[in-house]
Amino acid sequence: MRSDLRGRLLTQDRPTYVAALELFSSHARNGMGGSLELVMGRHGAYVNTEVIAYLVGEASGEGGAGLKRLVAVVREDGERYKSAASRDVSRLLSVYGAHRGRAATFFMALSLWARGRRVEAVANFQTVLDEPTRDIAAAISAHLVAVALYGDGALDEAKNRVELSVSIGREIEDERGLAFTLSTLGRVELALSNRTGSVEAARRAITALDEATKYAENYDVLGRTLQYLAEAQLKIGHGEDAQRLGYEAIEISQYGERAVEARTAAALIERELGNESSYQALLSDAEEIAARDGVGGRSLAKLLNMEASSRRRSGDMSGALALAKRSLALGRRLNDRRHVAHAAHTLAAITIDLLPVSSDIPADLDEARKLLEESRTALVRLRDARGIQLVDASLRRLSSAAALAEFTTDES
Repeated sequence: MRSDLRGRLLTQDRPTYVAALELFSSHARNGMGGSLELVMGRHGAYVNTEVIAYLVGEASGEGGAGLKRLVAVVREDGERYKSAASRDVSRLLSVYGAHRGRAATFFMALSLWARGRRVEAVANFQTVLDEPTRDIAAAISAHLVAVALYGDGALDEAKNRVELSVSIGREIEDERGLAFTLSTLGRVELALSNRTGSVEAARRAITALDEATKYAENYDVLGRTLQYLAEAQLKIGHGEDAQRLGYEAIEISQYGERAVEARTAAALIERELGNESSYQALLSDAEEIAARDGVGGRSLAKLLNMEASSRRRSGDMSGALALAKRSLALGRRLNDRRHVAHAAHTLAAITIDLLPVSSDIPADLDEARKLLEESRTALVRLRDARGIQLVDASLRRLSSAAALAEFTTDES
């Protein structure tokens, strides 16, 4: 339909316009699909057909099913979304609907999220949530806003948003969505437990994560859910359960980033339980997989930071320093504020260890102080009380080491 005719029908005779869309949708699903593909290409024909089917359903008050199909068009494995496809859907919804409505805003937000433009994405998700409609767009919007808030350390706000997402997911019977939102809820509760020391929050995390495993088996989130569940069990003192769940996560995570994540998570549990040899073995296994599968990103950054700490404890200061620098540099490239905060602290702590003038590895006192100040500033923004305490301890250690270095210099 020509754009000028479409515009006139939309403004002057909407029922006829909707009838024309319905006729197009019917023909597209009953034999005309091949002809459309010749003109638009397979992807273009598919997206146009689904967008129009959604608009027809919306006009009759039954847009929920069509919206779910549109989400399926743009969703990749797990809870990731295709940037270009989301942008195409948003544009077509605006074209055929003659304005950028709620659905178009939602898909534009998904496109922005996929491109890493999270501040803009969250603003658009909030616009979606400003309307009272409880559908898959609201559920996903609330969930991804919660993920962003969690990343910023705003845990109470994140909990409110993810609980909204879970509530909507139950209403619309979105099992796939519940696999992810319940896992996120468990993660947020676990972070609250770590921040406040609340055992009750850890128990709430276990309740959410236990339910998440019932849905997660069919989707790409079971391994990660088991990792969080293992950490929560450790938090309430169930070391054997934590160990078992950690290794269950490893069993189903054999390749790529998930394999590295599972092993680093299990390694942390082993270290907490005092099993240094198992900790070292799991880190070595994770390192081999990362090299084998070309793993980068956050999993590699965390692994490098853990390995740097391990080398530091074993006395390999040169190796620890090199790994800590790689971890921090990768975190900066990823713009991962949480990781940068922790990696900067690790590098500073190693640098402080090297401060005595007898060390044969150069150490920069001023650089260590800058790293600790950077780490502390980020942790304050993330509201990470335990992390702040650790940095403050390192700052005191730095002051003592600096005074000792100055005294030694004066004496000489």
